[in-house]
Amino acid sequence: MIGALLAIHMLAAGAPTAGMKADQAKLEACIAKADSKPEEAYEDALAWANETHVREARLCQAQALIALKQIDAGARLLEALAISADGGSDQSRAVVFSQAGNARLLNYQSAEAIDDFTKALQYAPGAPDLLIDRARAYAMAEDWRKAEEDLSLALDKRPNDSLILRLRAAARLRLNVLDLAEKDANEAVAANPKDIDALLVRGQVREAKAGKAP
Repeated sequence: MIGALLAIHMLAAGAPTAGMKADQAKLEACIAKADSKPEEAYEDALAWANETHVREARLCQAQALIALKQIDAGARLLEALAISADGGSDQSRAVVFSQAGNARLLNYQSAEAIDDFTKALQYAPGAPDLLIDRARAYAMAEDWRKAEEDLSLALDKRPNDSLILRLRAAARLRLNVLDLAEKDANEAVAANPKDIDALLVRGQVREAKAGKAP
């Protein structure tokens, strides 16, 4: 969450002005505080937002709310920022919608997360990380077919990626497409032999195939 939020301002088009650099530095300090002292960070962000109305203040406010476990409120603020007049470039809006979606996942709100990642993809079509995140949301909703579709699209952009292969293997296991699931799991392990999760999925697929053997 923090790393992507810190990158949002940097994604804006054009060279940063001195004021923009100052706001970025203040945002970094505010978010760092949100990690350890979320109550203080929220109060700081609220005062900052009331004083200057800059977007960075509201970004920190959202992060502080999420750190305070007020995840729904933080996600709603991020969603509002993503469509606001000062929402920045398409990349910036995609990042903010992505952060809202990940907050929704933390709150087990799969439908809202799917909506956020879908909106992010409208600003950054075909972005593999967004497709992976939306697949995670579909998996949470147990919509394995759509999860598999998004992971296949992501794999087209990022071939031989062990994470994508492992996640698609898990989705295909749930879809009972065991030969394809085993192929993905084998490729995931080959791409990253130390990935314990990939080894676990491969074991699950093999166990499922053994259970179906005559």
